[in-house]
Amino acid sequence: MAQKQVATDLNIPTSTYNQYETGKRKPDIRTLRKIAKYYGVSLDYLVGDSSNFHIIVKPPNFLNYDYGKYQDDLDNKRITVAQAVMDRENFQSDLMVEVFEKFISMNPQGQEKAIEYIRDLSEFPKYKKAEGEALGEEN
Repeated sequence: MAQKQVATDLNIPTSTYNQYETGKRKPDIRTLRKIAKYYGVSLDYLVGDSSNFHIIVKPPNFLNYDYGKYQDDLDNKRITVAQAVMDRENFQSDLMVEVFEKFISMNPQGQEKAIEYIRDLSEFPKYKKAEGEALGEEN
């Protein structure tokens, strides 16, 4: 199946899908779920759990996902965020606490919508931090 068609069917930019195939980018968990559903495989199978044999079709090789590395990366991000939030000298830590409080007060549908907005905003250059700027640093 052509990259463009798969990307269109999954509502993903073709360039992003190409990066998944070439290993330049890894899909997030939400995208992995969409890809698994598209190819008719379980998420377990998609991330490399070969003990799950409920497979309809075999996905392309690029979908071999290193779930352990994903968890390690996520743990490192959690530590970085926790350190930034605990920095009482940093005004942005107050903002992060407020964002977290608002986020956990939402139901799952609201949380998903909030993440969508944050993902969209993070793509605009005017909202991105300068290259090498640490989490929690003020601009």
